[in-house]
Amino acid sequence: MMRESGLCMWWNRPIDTYILSVVQCKTYVRYRGKGEEDMDWTFADILEAFKGYIEESEYIDVCHSKFGYVILHYNPGTGDFAYTPEIIESPEELLQCLKEEIVMDVLQDTEHDLEDATEEELKEIETLTGKYMDVLEKKRP
Repeated sequence: MMRESGLCMWWNRPIDTYILSVVQCKTYVRYRGKGEEDMDWTFADILEAFKGYIEESEYIDVCHSKFGYVILHYNPGTGDFAYTPEIIESPEELLQCLKEEIVMDVLQDTEHDLEDATEEELKEIETLTGKYMDVLEKKRP
């Protein structure tokens, strides 16, 4: 379920399976249901659960294209897209990307990355992620 590689959108440095650190691991374990390796959620389930987050975000949108779903990263300061659209190949990848976006939203105005986030920041990340994951868990077949 964890994304194996990519670039952190605001810090422009590699993300690997382990940079997600304590809070996402807690969230991942907390919400990792039996058999989630073979996740039963669809793109539609994840998009519906995170709909409020996506609509309220100034920075991202998830769109369907003929190539599949793409995540668009917008920079409101410049009025342009910040990165090349990212093709999302699986529901698991979409879920992980949205969780990463929440982490980056919480930490964007700080000097912190996830590894040195304060307890308050970690709690906010867990609360926000949990809000959407609770909705998603209700959709588990």
